[in-house]
Amino acid sequence: MHEIKIYKSKWKALRLILLVLPFVCFASWDIVNNSKIEPEFLNWFCICFFGLGIPLGIFNLLDKRPELILSETGIFDRSSYGIFEKKTNKGFIKWEDITDAYVYEWQNTYRGLKTGKHKYICIVLNNKIQENLKKTNPISTKLAHTLGMGDFVIPLMNLRKFDEQKFVELIKAMAILSASERQKLLSTTSL
Repeated sequence: MHEIKIYKSKWKALRLILLVLPFVCFASWDIVNNSKIEPEFLNWFCICFFGLGIPLGIFNLLDKRPELILSETGIFDRSSYGIFEKKTNKGFIKWEDITDAYVYEWQNTYRGLKTGKHKYICIVLNNKIQENLKKTNPISTKLAHTLGMGDFVIPLMNLRKFDEQKFVELIKAMAILSASERQKLLSTTSL
């Protein structure tokens, strides 16, 4: 069985480590040398807060598991799977349940200044699955609809670069094909 796997970006994990390391190093140096450049509570705050980015970045850097898997049965999104929940089917969407898919861009602004842009793949599901999502995860479903997103949202911010539009077209095509045609399409597609 052929699958398309999309992994986390190693560069983004390394960038996180490189961004938090100066804060941790400066605060540690200030405490060890007792130079009092910053108040001690601020140094400890920097060590605790920015220090969390180091193990998180190392984990993402060393994590070899795929974040998204497209198979002939559906899509598995590991970021929405949830490690503390007992539901085994959370994070998995069958092709038969998908009615539409699109790319959504969220532009962050602060007082009119653009501060960042995030992309999401939004998947619209059939009514039966929508009702199940509203029961199992009502807050995130309501928030996604309020923001104009679909029923199931896949964040792209930590993934390796790939063609989002081609990915969305692949999702739309897989949703209407039969199982044997899906296998052929998966074996001939590369992202």
